[in-house]
Amino acid sequence: SASAPPPAPAAAPASAPAAASVPVPPPVSTTPRVPTQPPRAPLPFPGSQPSAAAPVVPAMPPVPAIPAAPPVPPASAAPAAPAMPLAPPVAPPMGPPVAAVAAAQAFTAPQATPVPPAEVPRREPIDGATSPASPPRETSPWAAGASANVLGAPTHTPVAAPVTNTPAAQDDSRPRVPPARPSRRLGPEIVDLLWFDPQGVARIRAAFPSIVDELEFEPLDPKHDLPTDDPNASRDRHDTFGVLTRAVPTDGRGIQRAMLESISETGRFTPPVVMLTGELRFPFDEVEHLKAAVAAVTPLVTEDNKKLKDALEAANEVLKTPLLQAPSNVEVVTSELRDALRQSKRSVTVSQLDAHIERVLLDQRKYQKRTVFGDEQIRALCVPAGENTAVPVYLPQTLSMKLPLMLRMKARLLAEAHAQQDQYESHPNALRVLALGRVVSIDGWR
Repeated sequence: SASAPPPAPAAAPASAPAAASVPVPPPVSTTPRVPTQPPRAPLPFPGSQPSAAAPVVPAMPPVPAIPAAPPVPPASAAPAAPAMPLAPPVAPPMGPPVAAVAAAQAFTAPQATPVPPAEVPRREPIDGATSPASPPRETSPWAAGASANVLGAPTHTPVAAPVTNTPAAQDDSRPRVPPARPSRRLGPEIVDLLWFDPQGVARIRAAFPSIVDELEFEPLDPKHDLPTDDPNASRDRHDTFGVLTRAVPTDGRGIQRAMLESISETGRFTPPVVMLTGELRFPFDEVEHLKAAVAAVTPLVTEDNKKLKDALEAANEVLKTPLLQAPSNVEVVTSELRDALRQSKRSVTVSQLDAHIERVLLDQRKYQKRTVFGDEQIRALCVPAGENTAVPVYLPQTLSMKLPLMLRMKARLLAEAHAQQDQYESHPNALRVLALGRVVSIDGWR
């Protein structure tokens, strides 16, 4: 009939193409997608036309569930293809998986861990509070020998310090003698230890502690460490001999510097211990020399040689009067007697007389003596190597029978450096010997 309304389904197909050409506003969506572009013109070929199911896109239910994401300004957003689903990279950033992070940390942690310091021990003395080991000094053969009161061959090889793998420890391996010392520049010297004062060993150890520390951990050497009933005496000899051969020698100016360094701020002075090398000379006693000259000249005096006779009488007067036996006065009388013999017509020359007197006095050990340091001492003169000035040296009188029959010899000595002990000496210093070694030369040694 005419009153019936037109059917609704017939209008739907006619409006479908128009709905496809109208842009769909995106008010419902708060996604970071940009607004869609205007509708495209129908393509000339039918296969490229959008399907009829495309209009259902605005009614998709998942679109309202995205409002929780923060909006992105349209200016900074990149154009996206229409109707394309969200790609996984657009999703909120997520950290790496926990399992992967743990695996990476477990793999890289050993590489970043530094080498523990325990693998490289430090060169420090062992502390008895943290380690049960005894101090290194107790492991020396000398300490062991002294405690056992027996000196013999060692049953172990002593160690001077805790063993380390550092390059410094490798450089300090045996032999303990430092490879380069100023005293060795001219080549090694052969030293024969003649004597040392047991009462002065403590001062020698205190003056050269580094050398004594090296000697402390050296194994016993049967060639040089002579066995004795007293192990302490053998240890004293070992230390003294080692210092005498290894210490750096000083010179005349070095003695003065050492004395200045031994003065405290309050003015206290303790004689330092120094080591010298040079020529040691032993002058004869002035009175004994005059006696030997008088005995040698007396058979040569005749009545026609008045000058020689007068010189001999003057010498006899000096020998009879002790108050005239001052060293300087005796030397003058001896010189006059030699001059008188030189001017005489006798066949004996002065050089022959001197050789005879020297031999007699040397056999009898008639050295010069001075009463200093509380006792009678042998007076000698030491000329340091490379110098011309002689330094007065004093040795115990008991050493006279141990000295070689030589008026001059090259020697090394450890001595206390004192101020002048005799006002008639020209040198301002005096040396009191604590140890004496003779430098010898042996054929075939280098």
